[in-house]
Amino acid sequence: MNRDLLKRVGMLTAATAACTAGVFGALALNGLRYMRPTADNWWLLPWVEPAARIEQSVMDFQDSSAPSYTITGYDAQNREVWSSTTFGRLTSVGSSRYVYTGNTEAQYNWGEGQPAVVWQYDEQGRLIREEIPGEAVTNFFITETRQSLI
Repeated sequence: MNRDLLKRVGMLTAATAACTAGVFGALALNGLRYMRPTADNWWLLPWVEPAARIEQSVMDFQDSSAPSYTITGYDAQNREVWSSTTFGRLTSVGSSRYVYTGNTEAQYNWGEGQPAVVWQYDEQGRLIREEIPGEAVTNFFITETRQSLI
């Protein structure tokens, strides 16, 4: 009886170790980055997502006791892919995701219940169209001026 119990406990321990190693291995392969915890940012760690580079910024308001903390993730092309903002240390008050497809960029905001804001750029990276759902579509036209050498 005791041998069967020990065998079952051993098998359960081995299965738990294998599952844990598999989960952390998959996260490492997906590009999970490590943010060094400090006394100031340890509570931000649950909001850290995979990114090539992660930045943290703090905005301290003089009239408020709780500063605003923002962490932002960038991809390998140095484009913003996600950001999360908190006021104080308790809850996330806003986050956004950016999706890039060719020359189109879409921003999805959490908590606002609206579809994505979409920006479209030309080959030189200049903004040519902005679409804000339910509000406006703006087209930008680029005109070039040339100076005469005479």
